[in-house]
Amino acid sequence: MADIELRNVTKTFSGGVKAVDDLTLEVEHGKFVVLLGPSGCGKSTTLRLIAGLEDADTGEILIGRQVVNHVPPQRRDVAVVFQSYALYPHMTVARNMGFGLKMRGVPVAEIREQVEKTSRLLGLEGLLDRFPSQLSGGERQRVALGRAIVRKPAVFLLDEPLSNLDAQLRNETRVELIRLQRQLEGTFVLVTHDQIEAMMLADVIAIMRDGVLQQTGSPEAIYRRPANTFVASFVGSPRMNFVEGTLILADGNPVLKGDLTLPIQEMIPALEDLAHHAPVLLGFRPEDVRVSSAGEVQMKIELVETLGSQKFIYGTAGHGQQLTVGVDPNTRLATGEVVSISISTQKMHFFDAKTGTRIGGSPGDLARDC
Repeated sequence: MADIELRNVTKTFSGGVKAVDDLTLEVEHGKFVVLLGPSGCGKSTTLRLIAGLEDADTGEILIGRQVVNHVPPQRRDVAVVFQSYALYPHMTVARNMGFGLKMRGVPVAEIREQVEKTSRLLGLEGLLDRFPSQLSGGERQRVALGRAIVRKPAVFLLDEPLSNLDAQLRNETRVELIRLQRQLEGTFVLVTHDQIEAMMLADVIAIMRDGVLQQTGSPEAIYRRPANTFVASFVGSPRMNFVEGTLILADGNPVLKGDLTLPIQEMIPALEDLAHHAPVLLGFRPEDVRVSSAGEVQMKIELVETLGSQKFIYGTAGHGQQLTVGVDPNTRLATGEVVSISISTQKMHFFDAKTGTRIGGSPGDLARDC
């Protein structure tokens, strides 16, 4: 059963800006779904459409199998946590958390019970008499979450709730969110532009661009088999390498010829529908390349980036092809050095050079999917 379902939903703002374009999406009960994409892609508008804060131009929005297009926000049984927290500065933590229940006419004793129970869940029991100005950013975020939890909604909607936190607190709060979602067994929909956040939190990621849904799937599926070059480059840091070329035969063996010339014999089962001389984009992730004395490509290092447990080298190969390669952090490499690299054919991705759409899959992907 889908807790939330959007059927061919479109939303256009004044000036003809189409924020959401024919969106169809299902969110299953009890799942943590992340709407991911760059600024202006329509993810926050989608969240506001579900909450009832925006009206759809066309299409249907269902919550709990009921069409809610004309149901006001307060009757949709959803709770929204905003990026700005939206706490009342003149109210204590306890009053902020219980305010929604008070507006619904819930008895004072029951409000107190729910607030105290939720405060224990979030580690806020010692802060109930404080005002928002007396709290840290992380504490304010937990109060905003607590205000949503006490209502016991069917759906939690979170609009970039962690973007105002520093890096360490953001990581800690991500862990708390996962724990909360599992304890509450609730349906969570979170909006973010942070692909690391999406990969960590989501059961399902829905990637959007210019109001159009690009791909949905588990974090692993999105990473391993991106539907197009946009998804491939947006998910993964550093981004995927792309090499443009054409498929030709050299001494009877298939190769990709472009700024780099690479043998692709093992990829032929996945590319059997492509004609020779077809323009394609080859993609491969930095971690799927290794420095090897037997490597088939020579690369000149232009930059070495050390990130503690990770190290990446950036440089050029072939006829000016820019590449990023992940290396062992203990490897000593220097700018200006020329190294041989080998690209795993089992991890290659191919895309249509014109449309950016994925072509087939890698042998490794196909074997694991069987």
